[in-house]
Amino acid sequence: MNKAMIVHELIKAGNASLEEFEASFSYPLGEGRRFHISHGKDYGLFFRSMGESAVLVAEGRNGPVATIAVCLRELRAPDGSHTSCAYIGDLKLSASAGSGRALLALLRDLQSWCMVRTGAAVAVVMEGTAMTPERYSGRLGLAPMERLGSFAIYQMPARLCPGRLRHEVAMITPLDAIGLAEKLSRPEYRFAIEKRDTRRSLMAPVWLKTRSEKAVACLEDTRMAKRLFREDGSEIRNCHLTCFQFEDPDEARSIITAARDLAFRAGFEAIFMSLDSERTEILSETLADPDLPPPSGALVYGAGCLIADRHNNWYINSSEV
Repeated sequence: MNKAMIVHELIKAGNASLEEFEASFSYPLGEGRRFHISHGKDYGLFFRSMGESAVLVAEGRNGPVATIAVCLRELRAPDGSHTSCAYIGDLKLSASAGSGRALLALLRDLQSWCMVRTGAAVAVVMEGTAMTPERYSGRLGLAPMERLGSFAIYQMPARLCPGRLRHEVAMITPLDAIGLAEKLSRPEYRFAIEKRDTRRSLMAPVWLKTRSEKAVACLEDTRMAKRLFREDGSEIRNCHLTCFQFEDPDEARSIITAARDLAFRAGFEAIFMSLDSERTEILSETLADPDLPPPSGALVYGAGCLIADRHNNWYINSSEV
C-alpha cells in the first residue's frame, strides 16, 4: 500500500473532508434525475443506530478515497432460527489512482473486524450498482459473497385520507408492537424486529396497528443520520414504513393509508416501503395506483449464512438500506 495512504476507523464526528467525499457520489432517481446522500457531520450515527458498528476510511494525500461500513445484526431465518451476521454497506470508492489499493486495505480491516464477531455477512445494494459485493469479496480472507435474493422498495406519495379510514388504525407502544410484529411475521429472511433507535429519526417513530391486530408497522425517518438531496440541493423529505407485518391484506392496506396520512401531516413528500415478492403479490391492488413511481430493486448478497434455498423471501427495512 502507498505509504501516503492510511486506513482508519472513524471515531469522531465532524470530518468535513468525509462529507465532501460523500457529496461527490450520486445515484439514479429516475427520469434522468439523480440524488446524493448525506450522513451529516456524525457520519457513523446511521450505522451505530443498528448496533455495534465501524466505519472504515482510506485516506490519501488529498483526503478520503474509499469508505465501507459494517454493523453487527441478528438475522432471522424462515425456520425461526437466528444467527449474528455482519451487515456490510456504504462502499464508496473514488476513481482516483490508488483506489484499488485502498479497497484492498479496507477489505483487510473489514475482515479483521468481522472474524472476531461472526462468520456470516449480508450486504444489500440497489439494482444498477457497479461495485457489487461479489466483485470485492473473496479477497484477503473475506469470504466470497453470493447473491441470495432481492426485494423492492416502493415510494408512496404522502396524502390525506378519509377520517373513517384513520379510525381503523391506532397507535401502539413499541414493546406491544414488536410482540405483535413477531406474532404476524412471515417465513422469511429478515433482521430481528427491534425498538427503533430514536437518534436517527427527526420525528418520533410511530408504531401503528389495526384495531383487530392483524397488521402492524412503524413510521419513522432517518433524517438525523441520513438525508437524500436532489441535484438542485433540495431535500427529498421522505419517511419509511418499516417492520411491516400483516395477516390480513385489507388491514395491511389500512396501515398504508393511515401512514400516508400521517406522513402528509408531518410534512413528508412520500414514504419508502420495502416489500418482498410475496407481499408485493398480496398488495398488488394497492401497488397498481397510477400515482406510484416504479419500484427500485434491491439485491441481497451473503456469505457464511448457509442458505440453500435461494427462493426464500427477503425483507429488509428501507430505513436500513
